[in-house]
Amino acid sequence: EFLAGDIDGFREYQLSGRRQLGGSTFRDVVLQQRGPGPEDVIAVYLCADVSGVDIVDASGVSVISGKRPDTNYFAVSFDLGGDGVLRVSSVVRWDDREC
Repeated sequence: EFLAGDIDGFREYQLSGRRQLGGSTFRDVVLQQRGPGPEDVIAVYLCADVSGVDIVDASGVSVISGKRPDTNYFAVSFDLGGDGVLRVSSVVRWDDREC
């Protein structure tokens, strides 16, 4: 379900002519919960740093707001697939603080 939503969002993004320049990083990853699985087998808190990311429109003009924070905390849950691979099942903004 999470993947399907992301794919739809990326399709919309692509059709609008927007593209990403640069990349994001993650840091300060803290294990929040480990369960028996297969659903929500792992939950972590992490800091996502998008300071190196710009989104530009088809003409190359940035569409990023000057008010965008460079870092955000997220709670991320993973499910364990039958093949033993962890898959992201949810990503939720944890709080409004920058990290």
